[in-house]
Amino acid sequence: MMLRHLFTALALCAAIFCSAHASAREQYLVAVESDYYPFSFRNEKGDLTGFDVDMAESLCRRLNAECRIVERQLSEILDGLARHEYGFAVAGLRTTPERERYIAFSEVYYRSRSFFISRTPGVGSYTFEKADGLCIGVQRNTIQYEYLLQNYLPRGARILAFDRWADVKAAIRSGEVNVILSDGLPGYAFLKSPEGRGLFIAGNAEDDPQATNEARIAAPEAERRLIRRINEALRTMKTEGEIQLLSLRYFSHISF
Repeated sequence: MMLRHLFTALALCAAIFCSAHASAREQYLVAVESDYYPFSFRNEKGDLTGFDVDMAESLCRRLNAECRIVERQLSEILDGLARHEYGFAVAGLRTTPERERYIAFSEVYYRSRSFFISRTPGVGSYTFEKADGLCIGVQRNTIQYEYLLQNYLPRGARILAFDRWADVKAAIRSGEVNVILSDGLPGYAFLKSPEGRGLFIAGNAEDDPQATNEARIAAPEAERRLIRRINEALRTMKTEGEIQLLSLRYFSHISF
């Protein structure tokens, strides 16, 4: 009888240990940008999908973490990282001196060059000399926005900034602006979609290195240990070809 009680106690301890071990998995709230095709969007079934969503899910598996992925506007992601609301964000963020004050960044997980999209065919490139009189649409809080403020606004261009990428696309379609500056990968996806018909590439941004996005995973500045683990996962994903396969699924032009 005492032996039976001993086995029961041991089994109970083992169950408690396993339960505690399982609940010890790290939990993260992971932010992706809302309505940013092909990086994060709702498919015909209403499911959240996209390159960044798949990246976030794979990272969580490799971190052995429980994650809940949430859609947020870019400004909300940046503010949330500053307030430690998110474990990390997979939203194509690039480093800037201002962001590095409160954000820790991973290694690059994709690169993309900015270019102009115009309503006018055969316009050529919108060089600095053509800035005067232009009305340029752009998404706020992006490197493209900062680039235009520094290089085109002082040369006479009018800059209309929108919180959402969807609103930038609507502005060029409606004629509210006559040109937009886009990150390359969502820009190509836009042009290849039905809503991009009648629009044209109008050259890369001048002084392009300033407007080239080296996208990184972002976490609150105090989470540098987590960023080191994310870097290890990213290297494994590249070595095993997973990122390359994801790129083929969502877009064809990418460099790592």
